[in-house]
Amino acid sequence: PLSYPSTYGFLVIMFLSSIFRVIPLSLFHLHIVTAVLSTLGFVAFYLLARVLLKNPGLAFLATILAISANWLTGIGYRGSFPQTGVLRFGMWYVVAFAIYAEIKYRQRWMTPLTVALSFFWSFDVGAYVVSAYLMFRWFMSLDASPQKTITAFVPHLIETLGAIIGVFLLISLASPQWHYFWGSTSAFLSGPFLIPLPSSIIPWLVLAPMVASICYVLGTGGERNKLLLFTACYGITQFMYFVSRSHPNNLHHVILPSILCLFVLVHRLIKNSSWGVLAASLLLAYPMTILGSQAIHNLKNENIVTTLQTIRSPKGTEQEIFGAVAKLLEAGYGSFLASRDFGLLSFYDIWYMILLNTTNTIGTNALITHLTPEGMAPIVEFIEKNPPSVLFVDKNPYDHLGEVS
Repeated sequence: PLSYPSTYGFLVIMFLSSIFRVIPLSLFHLHIVTAVLSTLGFVAFYLLARVLLKNPGLAFLATILAISANWLTGIGYRGSFPQTGVLRFGMWYVVAFAIYAEIKYRQRWMTPLTVALSFFWSFDVGAYVVSAYLMFRWFMSLDASPQKTITAFVPHLIETLGAIIGVFLLISLASPQWHYFWGSTSAFLSGPFLIPLPSSIIPWLVLAPMVASICYVLGTGGERNKLLLFTACYGITQFMYFVSRSHPNNLHHVILPSILCLFVLVHRLIKNSSWGVLAASLLLAYPMTILGSQAIHNLKNENIVTTLQTIRSPKGTEQEIFGAVAKLLEAGYGSFLASRDFGLLSFYDIWYMILLNTTNTIGTNALITHLTPEGMAPIVEFIEKNPPSVLFVDKNPYDHLGEVS
């Protein structure tokens, strides 16, 4: 995987690779791993809510709303898009707990390191984390004197950039080929703002609890509010994911920090106001009702019963999708497969290699990660210089209308 192009980052791919070196890689196992990691993500959300709210009941209620908003109410099947779950977006939890450790144990070295690892975990989300962390440090450095603000902020900027450069050098020493990831990611990032921004005010309301939280922290100060401030800053920078794509479904992926901020503000309202309980109930009634009704609708299609049925009889496995073609290849070109003189060009070549128990002499090349003709040029050049005895081109009629093949 070190030289494998990915639009979703680097360390996240290495993390998955390490898991599937222990258990066999299959679509079914990938779904199981995604489900386990998603569960752990909501456990992390609950623990963070406990720290922020100091109230187990409210933390539990916030987690229920988070599961409904982030997981149960999305468009499509829940396990279909692991790239939009905690596996890709979850590193901000690690940074948040590092900040908590910094507050509690006065150990700051861990925080810039986790920020640097977040950057290389998934490049676009890493950019959100780094931006949020620097925004958080800037707010914490604010002083009536601009010079004092800059003096307090610059050390944080230097240590963050130093940590990123240090991790970059370590990865480069481990694998000089990993620059392939940069090219693939830059192609992916060239597509923001292709969809018009939503004209409705409703999606923008997601920002309101986070902006209000920043104003609250700046107004009250205090060490205990640092974690809330980082959560709000990350929520605002992550909202760029929705703004750049603007599909309503993407709101589900960026809503978790907003929910945390909303519940912290509600908690403060309950504590500090005689009419706080009524105001909090009215404030939470709308999102709880809308998201709850949609979650119930989706649970009719996907629930414990359907999950158990899938575990007993998995559907849409690699055998169903690629098995027939793999058997034809094995029957007609078995000797070439055995001699490892067989080249594959396919959107999902990894599944053919697993089913055929072979390697790809032209290199792993999942065409779905090559978004432009320019991205294909190195592969074509390699094939021309190192032609295999047999080259199988998978004419996939479903993705991009088969244009790449």
